[in-house]
Amino acid sequence: MILLGDSDVWPYNGSMLSTQDINTGLSLHEAIEREQARRERGAWFPACGGSEVPCKVGHYTYLYMFQPSTRKHAYLCIETDLFLDADEADRIFGY
Repeated sequence: MILLGDSDVWPYNGSMLSTQDINTGLSLHEAIEREQARRERGAWFPACGGSEVPCKVGHYTYLYMFQPSTRKHAYLCIETDLFLDADEADRIFGY
């Protein structure tokens, strides 16, 4: 277990892990996994600063989305409320 002083912070992928993250009794690896899980639950927003326009493919409408906490992009199917991974989007959009 790694314990840091009260004012110590560790850089982690663009943000900081604080001593509060580490002093919970978690190892550094566990603290990083916990932070990654928290980020993956982050909010999604329409891409292009919110100006992305939905597109219709077949019977479904898709919106290109962005998740700032993970810096990921994905397509959201409006009718089913499901996200498409890159392979699914390629197949549906014919890329």
